[in-house]
Amino acid sequence: MRLFINIFLVLNLSGIIFSDLNISLSGTIKDDIDYHKLAAELGESMPTGSGVKVTQVEANLGKFGMGQFIFKPKETLNNGSPNPDFTNKSIIDVRNLSTATSSHATEVGRLLYGNQSGIAPAITQIDLYESIDWRNNGFLKPSLNEPLAETNHIQNHSWINPTSIELLDKETVERFDFAIDRDKFLAVVGLDNGSSSDVPNILAGSYNALSVGLTNGNHSSGFTLITEKGRLKPEIVVPASATSYAVPVVSGAASLLYETALEKSELSESPGNATQPETLRAILLAGATKEEFPDWRNTETQPFDTKFGAGELNIFNSYQVLVSGEEVPFNPSQPKNNSSTGWDFSTISNNEKQKYFLDIPLGKRLEKLSIVLTWNRKITKSGAGVAWGVTTSQVSNLKMSLFKSENFSSTDRLKVSDSSKDNYEHTYLPNNLSPGQYLIEVSHADGSTELTNYAIAWHSNEIELIETYNDWANLKYNSSSNIDTLALADPDGNGISNLMEYALNMNNLETFLFPVQGEFIDPADNKKYLTLKYRRRKDAVDIEYIISWSADLVNWNSNPVNFDMINMDSVDTATEELTVRLKKSLDEDFNLFQRLEIKKTR
Repeated sequence: MRLFINIFLVLNLSGIIFSDLNISLSGTIKDDIDYHKLAAELGESMPTGSGVKVTQVEANLGKFGMGQFIFKPKETLNNGSPNPDFTNKSIIDVRNLSTATSSHATEVGRLLYGNQSGIAPAITQIDLYESIDWRNNGFLKPSLNEPLAETNHIQNHSWINPTSIELLDKETVERFDFAIDRDKFLAVVGLDNGSSSDVPNILAGSYNALSVGLTNGNHSSGFTLITEKGRLKPEIVVPASATSYAVPVVSGAASLLYETALEKSELSESPGNATQPETLRAILLAGATKEEFPDWRNTETQPFDTKFGAGELNIFNSYQVLVSGEEVPFNPSQPKNNSSTGWDFSTISNNEKQKYFLDIPLGKRLEKLSIVLTWNRKITKSGAGVAWGVTTSQVSNLKMSLFKSENFSSTDRLKVSDSSKDNYEHTYLPNNLSPGQYLIEVSHADGSTELTNYAIAWHSNEIELIETYNDWANLKYNSSSNIDTLALADPDGNGISNLMEYALNMNNLETFLFPVQGEFIDPADNKKYLTLKYRRRKDAVDIEYIISWSADLVNWNSNPVNFDMINMDSVDTATEELTVRLKKSLDEDFNLFQRLEIKKTR
C-alpha cells in the first residue's frame, strides 16, 4: 500500500503559523577556514607548528635616507610588560638593522605564531628581514652570487614592491624560484590590496611561491606581467581584512601541515616527500573550498578562477588530504585503486603517463572532487660553484586528465586541465561522481621526455548515495522496520519530522536554521507579493513539493499558473534553493496565505 504523508507550512503577511529563523554568523578567520573544526576533531593531537622554523620578511616603515629601519614585531606592551603573544619566542633580526618596532610586523607575527591568536602558536624560531635588504644584501643577491641557503621551513612575505624595472624584477623572481627549489622551503607571498591594482611582479610573479588574495576579492588578480606573462594569480584566498594579514594565515596553516609531516613519517613513501614545497602547495590548494564563490569558474586552459584562485583556504580539508597518506602511481604488475582523498610526490619522464585510479563503491558517491597538480620552475646556472653567471629557466608543460575507467583502462574523458603557461593544473567536480572507477592521469602536454618532479593532491567527500526517504531512514537508524512510522517522528524535538528534514535536506540530529522562509518583495511595480523560499533535496525521487495558496485557510489552489519561479540556485551538490512568488499581490488582497506541501509518493 502506498503511503502519502502531507506536511504543511503556511505563510501569511501577519506571520502566523511560521517561525522565520535567521541566524547571522560572524565567525573569526579561524572559524571560516575550519581551524576550530579541526581542533575539535583532533583535541590534544592538534598540531601547533611545533618544530617549524619560519622567516618573516617585512617592509620597512621608516625612511632609508635617514637610516630608519622599522620592521620588527613589538615584543612588549605599552606598559613595558611582555607581549603575551610573543613570550618564549626567539625573533632574530638577522641583519641587526631594525631601530624600532612595526605595527604591521606585530600583526603579521601575531596571526602567524602568536601564542594567543596565531594559527601556529608553537613556532618559536623566527628569522626577521627587512624586505629590500633581504633582496639586495641579506638573502637573494649576496654579492651577485647564489642566494644564501635557507634553513627555515617557511618564508612569509607580507609585502610587495611596485618596481617597474622589468630586468630587475625578473632577476629577483628568478633568484627567488631558484632558492625555493634548491632549499625546499615553502614561500607564501601576498598580492596588492585593491581589486583594480595589477598583479605585482615582486613577489607574486614567482612560479614556485604560493600567492594569496582575499575572500572578498579586494586584491589584485588576473594575470602576471612578468617572465611568462598571463599566468593566473592568486592561487588561494583567505577571509582577512588585507592581503598582509591573509599571508600569515596561509603560512600558519602550512606550518601545521609541516609539523604533522615531520611527526608522522609514515605518511610519506619516501622521506621528505610530504614537506616538499610542491606537495604543500598542492595539498593546501586541493583542500580549498569554493562554496563561498557562486561564480567560481575555471576552464581547460585556465586552472583557477581569475579572482579567487583555487578557492578559500580550509585547513580541515588539507589536513585530511595529508594524513590520508602518500599514494603511488599505478603499477600494472600490482594493480590497485587509490584512496578517494590523497596525494603523491613523484617524477614523470620518458614521455610516460602517471596514473591514479579511484574506485567509488556501490552505495557511495563522491562530491566536490578537487584535484591539483603542481611543479617547480627550474633555474639552471652556467657558473661554477656559487657564481650566478648566465641562467636558463625551464618550466615543464604538464597536463592532467580525468577519465571514467573500467578494469584499470580508461574509457570516457570527463575533464582535462591543460594550461600552457601555469605550473599548476586543477580540476573540480562539484557534482556527484557515481559508483565506479575513475582515472587521474598526469602527462607531458607536449610529448616531452624531460624529467619533472611534481606533486598531486585530491580531496573529496565520500557520502552515502541517497535517492529515497527509505535509503535515508535506513542509513540514519540502521533499520528497515517502521519506516513509515519514523517518517512522522521528531527525534531531535525541533518540531520538524524526519520526512520533512529528509525532503529539505536538513540534519535530523541538529536544530539550527530552518530552510523554509517567507519573504515579501517589492518588484518593479512597487507592489508587495507573498514569496516562498525553500530548500529541497536534488536527488529525491520519492518526494513531491507542492506550492498552493488560499484566502481563507480552507480552500487551497495549487495550479502552477498562479505562481512565478523567481530563482533556483544550487546550494551544494545535494541541495537547491527555490524562490516561488504568488502572482496575486498583497495590494489586491491583504489576507493571502501560501503553503508548501511535502508529499511522499512511494
